[in-house]
Amino acid sequence: MSLSEAINEIQTLLDQTKAEIKILESGRKASAPRARKHAQSIKNLAHNLRKNITSHVSTIPVKTRTRKENVEVAEPIVEVAEPIAEVNEPEPMLEPLVKSVLTSLKTRKKRVAKSLSDK
Repeated sequence: MSLSEAINEIQTLLDQTKAEIKILESGRKASAPRARKHAQSIKNLAHNLRKNITSHVSTIPVKTRTRKENVEVAEPIVEVAEPIAEVNEPEPMLEPLVKSVLTSLKTRKKRVAKSLSDK
């Protein structure tokens, strides 16, 4: 049974169950076993449908990916800036900024030297 045929069969059983439940709700107790029977059939067909879907998916061919060519990756270029030895007469407005940067560089240099000596 194909997947679409199974869906159609479940739909038919649902319609029959719906009719039996209408009769049951109107007060006829004899329709209860038929409604339960249809519900059980729906359950079994749904279980078989799940199995068929899984087996159908496994028969579908898998798309293969094309392999990428090996591409050589260039090493990143890292430029190291040379430390500033001394600044010859900075502009008057930049003087406080330059002094604070030089001070922070000196303290950082001391911290690095200390941490290296501790190891």
